[in-house]
Amino acid sequence: VVGCCESGTGTVAHAQKNLINPLDSTAPQVRRGKEREVPKAKKPSALKKIILKEREEKKKARDITEETAQTRAKQLHGKRFRDYCDQILDKRVDEVVIELLQKLVFFQDRQYHKDPQKAKAKRRIVLGLREVTKHLKVEKLKCVIVTPNLESISSAGGIDEMLQKIRHMCFEQEVPIVFALTRKGLGKAVNKKVPVSIVGIFNYDGAKEQFDHVIDLTHEARSAYVKLVAEFESESKRDPDVTSSGSVSRKTSESSSRKTSSQSDSDVMTTSFSVGAAEFVPMATATPP
Repeated sequence: VVGCCESGTGTVAHAQKNLINPLDSTAPQVRRGKEREVPKAKKPSALKKIILKEREEKKKARDITEETAQTRAKQLHGKRFRDYCDQILDKRVDEVVIELLQKLVFFQDRQYHKDPQKAKAKRRIVLGLREVTKHLKVEKLKCVIVTPNLESISSAGGIDEMLQKIRHMCFEQEVPIVFALTRKGLGKAVNKKVPVSIVGIFNYDGAKEQFDHVIDLTHEARSAYVKLVAEFESESKRDPDVTSSGSVSRKTSESSSRKTSSQSDSDVMTTSFSVGAAEFVPMATATPP
């Protein structure tokens, strides 16, 4: 009897040992002999090979069609180079803009330490979309510096609409717009620990050399941008099915290219761009007053 009980107990224990709960991580399955930790991949059958091959061909064909419609459209604009920019991004522009802003911030801080009460009336720069818009309305700014990677907010009263108003006022007042740096870089240039989207310049006395250099480099960057637009439009004419939401309008780019060929870099250049559903009015960039 004892032997039967012992054998019965052993059988139950053996059965319990073989019962594996896949949800119990404390009781992993006991492996027997030499087993691979990662099972060897099964070789696909002849039919499976045919199916996988055809899927791959379809995927390549789909990628090619998407590239012609999307990748080419991103040659001009993207997330880091928004479609409100009408100049090529240049590191030389960034370097001179940093030098210009640091000099203006130095003059502004020096004035504050001399006379804090009059410092506000003699500010050199102003930061932010609302402040720049406010001072453009009273025609107090001589230059506007905008980062090319602002977030796209096309809703009513959003960033795109505010940029449209700023560009329109700059065009009417012949205030030059410079696209340079990033939001973090622009904030660092004006000694701010937070990102800055836009800077307006009241007075550049004492830094006229840097200011003129920025304007000259900006004209060169705009000329290069117009050439790039012409190349993009020529490719679009070869393939009329290629369209892009952020591309420059054909009529505008053609008029811009004609103007740049007949005018020097110091003359006014006009272009028109669209951001979301709102279309920007032509912008003028002139030499500093």
